[in-house]
Amino acid sequence: MKPNKEITDDLFKYILPDKATEEQKKANPIAAQEVVDALKAGKSVDVKNALIEGPLILESLVISGKVTIQHTTIKDLVDCSYAEFKKVANFENTTFKSPIILKTATFENDVILNNAAFEGEAKFSGLKVKGILYAHSSIFNENANFIAARIGSNAEFTGAIFKQRVTFNSAQIEGTAFFKAAFGKDDVMRPATFEGEADFGRARIR
Repeated sequence: MKPNKEITDDLFKYILPDKATEEQKKANPIAAQEVVDALKAGKSVDVKNALIEGPLILESLVISGKVTIQHTTIKDLVDCSYAEFKKVANFENTTFKSPIILKTATFENDVILNNAAFEGEAKFSGLKVKGILYAHSSIFNENANFIAARIGSNAEFTGAIFKQRVTFNSAQIEGTAFFKAAFGKDDVMRPATFEGEADFGRARIR
């Protein structure tokens, strides 16, 4: 099974069919450096149903393109410390096998982490999101650190599961923080679940 791969002056696209098996994804991995190079060049990235191998290091970069990495497994470290994302960043249904570091990263728009799975630590201290932070039904299997994070709009964690310690100490959420169950027209979402210690000390939610 060959991926739909397209590289242009403003786009890096790598998409496997929805029916691709884990074995087929492993047989067609993406080198993380390809993604890094595309973002450094100002391109948008569109990756779906893939496996990304190698450290994804975006530290201190200004990322002008849209980032879409969905239904994908990222095997190694993701480090976006001090990076600045100008457009929407969408990691829906993506699994992070190793730690992800968003320390003092800035997102000028929304961040979408719905149904994402974090198997390593989530280090989000000092994170700045000027839009909405969506993390519906995401799973944090290790410690999650949102110390001094600043969310310019809503932070939506409905249905999220925090299996270890999570801290929002000194976080600022300018909109509404959603942790309870939400009942929509056609679906029901469970409330957030805290299986470890939760620290909201000095957090400010408007």
